[in-house]
Amino acid sequence: MHLARRLHWLRKVALLGSLLALFLTYAYVTGKGSLCTLGDYFVCTLSETSYATVDGIYQFFSLTLGNTLPSTSVGIPNSFIFLLGFLVLFFLSYRLTPSALSGLKVTFYILAAYSVFLTYAETYVLYTLSLLGIVMSVLVFVSLWLLVGLHTDSSSGKRLSKKSKHSKS
Repeated sequence: MHLARRLHWLRKVALLGSLLALFLTYAYVTGKGSLCTLGDYFVCTLSETSYATVDGIYQFFSLTLGNTLPSTSVGIPNSFIFLLGFLVLFFLSYRLTPSALSGLKVTFYILAAYSVFLTYAETYVLYTLSLLGIVMSVLVFVSLWLLVGLHTDSSSGKRLSKKSKHSKS
């Protein structure tokens, strides 16, 4: 995929992810609960569960795995973390430098791992899947795929170029 096209799709996915994360954050803050229920195992959002915030990690390790961790209360919705990640991706996609690109890759590797954790918790702890959470996970992995395909020209440090099979190492 050409560089300009990859950046174009990266911006679209980042904007879509930002809008979805903003909606999920709004649903959490207003406490509206799930907007829809599809059968016994599928809902649109899981904003009323204990896994809707970062505190879900502590609960998972202390209750589910039996480890004792210090009790903390962060209270930050998971969707807000994804919102920050997608907004940073969107704005930095217009001025990618080598350090910004590597930072974005690390950020989205962490978000991808976190979305896998949340999907695991939904599946095996809550026994209910959030459809919008799954869409968010797909957007994180698509963003990561688009980011991994980019690399910077190390000589200039400011230009992006696409990988070439014919380039000399």
